Amino acid sequence: MGAGLPPLLSQAIEPLYHLQNVVREEVRCAPWLAAEAPVRFFNAKRNIDVVHKIGLGLYLDESLARPDWERAEIGSCGLADCTRRVPAGSYYYPLPSSFAHIEGCEGRF
Repeated sequence: MGAGLPPLLSQAIEPLYHLQNVVREEVRCAPWLAAEAPVRFFNAKRNIDVVHKIGLGLYLDESLARPDWERAEIGSCGLADCTRRVPAGSYYYPLPSSFAHIEGCEGRF
């Protein structure tokens, strides 16, 4: 089951929506925490200097106490593939209650 309105988020968190390429009567949005960053691979001896954009996604379920980026999945889509527009007629799974008490989402990669 889900709610008809998007969950309330801090202004510091930008809500984005990634729609799967599937036709359905209703859209159910599951909460994910996503991060994207450029990662540089450099080795002067081997003449390697490459930058890759890496995206990670962390599913937010009730077991979440603090974001554990080591459990994150490598993103199949980038943030550029997402939209800020709320999908019409969507239902939203609730955020875990612990999410409201998290002060920072920093982590090591």
